Amino acid sequence: MRIYLIVFIVLITSCRQTDSDWIDRSKHEGLYDINYSESFETYCTEENPENLKNTLGNLEQAKEYFDKIFKEDLNFAVLFVDNKNWDKYAFAP
Repeated sequence: MRIYLIVFIVLITSCRQTDSDWIDRSKHEGLYDINYSESFETYCTEENPENLKNTLGNLEQAKEYFDKIFKEDLNFAVLFVDNKNWDKYAFAP
């Protein structure tokens, strides 16, 4: 859970680029696009991950809050990466 929160915070606090799609999707090759959220892209190292619904619900609430406070519609992706694939997929823009 802490890893997911760290990934989310890194994505939120990374450089701001107005009106651009800065997500490097080449980093997502090999991950499953799980489409569990309409607010942001979600990728996972497992095809059918379990126990992500609550985490994604919390992330959606956080995004809604920050978008409202900062008057922004931040475009980002959330990666759920298991330990053995961490070095391959974990990155910060």
